[in-house]
Amino acid sequence: MVLSELSDTVFDALNDALPNDDFQLVWRVDVFEGWAKIPFVTVCSGTSRSQAGAAVAEKIHGVVAQVLFGRRHDVRIIWAQPI
Repeated sequence: MVLSELSDTVFDALNDALPNDDFQLVWRVDVFEGWAKIPFVTVCSGTSRSQAGAAVAEKIHGVVAQVLFGRRHDVRIIWAQPI
């Protein structure tokens, strides 16, 4: 799977799995291939970590692991700054 397709697949899976509130929990997903072809996934959120809560962060990590079929990977979540 091409990395841009993988980014789209992760993005779609996250939008399907996460609650659809008034704010956008995920607005961008980037996947880069690192050393030993390990995918590094960056998820950008439109909300702050305090608004989203720990359950959302856990859900993001779980969905990414499911999409990658248990492959070794790294997930970084970039939260919006609280106002």
